[in-house]
Amino acid sequence: IRKLNAMTGLMIDRHVIVNVEQFPEIVDTLGGITYNVPCNMKYDDYKGNLHINLSSGTQKLDGVSALHMLQFNKYTEPNQSRVKTAVNFVRVMMQKMTDLSYLPEAPKLYAQIRSLFISNFSLQDLTVNLDLIFKYGEYQLLELSFPGSYVTDAKGNRIFNPNLEGALDYFSDYKRIYE
Repeated sequence: IRKLNAMTGLMIDRHVIVNVEQFPEIVDTLGGITYNVPCNMKYDDYKGNLHINLSSGTQKLDGVSALHMLQFNKYTEPNQSRVKTAVNFVRVMMQKMTDLSYLPEAPKLYAQIRSLFISNFSLQDLTVNLDLIFKYGEYQLLELSFPGSYVTDAKGNRIFNPNLEGALDYFSDYKRIYE
């Protein structure tokens, strides 16, 4: 949180950190997520024991399939990317979690998945803010990209090179002023 604040100037009140290993269990606890997979995804990494085989189109993904989709990084279309897929998937996941049908079960569901992530958001925070949280579908969402560019290292890996000086200015309109 201190690093993100230093890099952006933004104050972060609450956070959730999801470990990749626990992600499939969270999706499965939600009963899977119906999502439009953006393209055919076929990839085999025998050394890493990763095998992805998903068809494009709308389908219900279980936890492992969702994780495989998010791990895929061999997009051929310029308007598709791993980051776009991840952002869109999280939005769909949030929409499902904040559907009013989940409202009566929210504290129980939170308690069920609480051990699967690290957060400073408590069950009491959830209970106090249920009305705000379940209005998620009404919020205007902004998608901000951290300023910077991708460079290719000597091994051919694409690495993001952040523009730290430009970031403070870029995010300045989104700061809250504390008195």
